[in-house]
Amino acid sequence: MPETIQQYVTRINSYIGSTDPLSVLAATPARLRSLLEDIPDVQLRARPAPDRWSLLEIAAHLSDADLVIGYRVRTILGAPDGIAIQAYDQDS
Repeated sequence: MPETIQQYVTRINSYIGSTDPLSVLAATPARLRSLLEDIPDVQLRARPAPDRWSLLEIAAHLSDADLVIGYRVRTILGAPDGIAIQAYDQDS
């Protein structure tokens, strides 16, 4: 059975426990840098399987997602009567 939206939210929130989510977001770039900076380029680019992402692709995806989320938040906050959130299909 697929995960419901509430189950997804609960699972994601469980990763940070009682830590303030904005603190986690603020610390994420430095944390990623510290985790990835000493890994050789060949390892960063290696895919564990043909249909799986490399560490570098995952980091790039996180950066892309940060830009999209930032845009969405600014759009929502700038719309006095609310706004529909535009979905995107990462595979298209």
